[in-house]
Amino acid sequence: MFSNRLFSRSFSAYGARNVQTASAASPALSAFGARVGLEVSQPALERAVTHKSFGDVNNAQLEILGKRVAGLFCTEYLRARYPRLPPAAFDKVLTAYIGNNSLAKYGREIGLQHVLRWDAAESEGAYHSETMSSALNAIIGLVHQEKGAEAAKKFVHAHILARDVNVSDVVKIENPKAHLSRLTTRYGKEKPLSRLLKETGRATNSAVFIVGVFSGEEKLGEGYGNSMKMAEFRACMDAINKHYLFENKDFMLPSDTLSEAEYKPVAFGDTQVIV
Repeated sequence: MFSNRLFSRSFSAYGARNVQTASAASPALSAFGARVGLEVSQPALERAVTHKSFGDVNNAQLEILGKRVAGLFCTEYLRARYPRLPPAAFDKVLTAYIGNNSLAKYGREIGLQHVLRWDAAESEGAYHSETMSSALNAIIGLVHQEKGAEAAKKFVHAHILARDVNVSDVVKIENPKAHLSRLTTRYGKEKPLSRLLKETGRATNSAVFIVGVFSGEEKLGEGYGNSMKMAEFRACMDAINKHYLFENKDFMLPSDTLSEAEYKPVAFGDTQVIV
């Protein structure tokens, strides 16, 4: 075990390599485990928070497992929730949840930096996104290894997927007007038409235009700008985002069969971007 002295050090001192001889359990590590709801042994948790720079007994293998587990449960959830997301946009959303920077930020929020073990000579430690994210992935891998897939899924949903992530800007289209026109053709709708809905200050330096884009009588999107062109651009992007960022509110996941529930698959959406 590791002495209490190790876990009470500041970030800069804590990162330095130490040879531990005490066998007392660490209150800091116990508190961390309780805070995030980990029902695992302290020796196993110690290994999960030990970076490979610290020694031969480290979290490298658990990190590999945890990355795949987090990727599986996040991928199936996000695909079911956003069935129309194009592949490139989907990758951006997935990275926003389980990328190194995102996991490191969440790790700091839950106090992972206070129990992380690393060698300052080999790693930037608690300030380094890769070191932090590796420990969080290792914890996910540990839960999967010791408690099984269902427990790991619950952990991922509670700690990773429960966070608010802004996905409103993941779809990037260079010519949204032309793209929207092809989208409406694909789905058998009338060609989109732009209509000026409101305006103010046309003859001034602070003009504001509000444009709506319609397919027949259906308003697909709305946008504003200091010019008609800018307002139309934003209206078309609004319509495109409403299409690709459509959310399923009630769905079942393939992994729900882990609890022996009757599986009802979610239909695949049309995710291919028109080029």
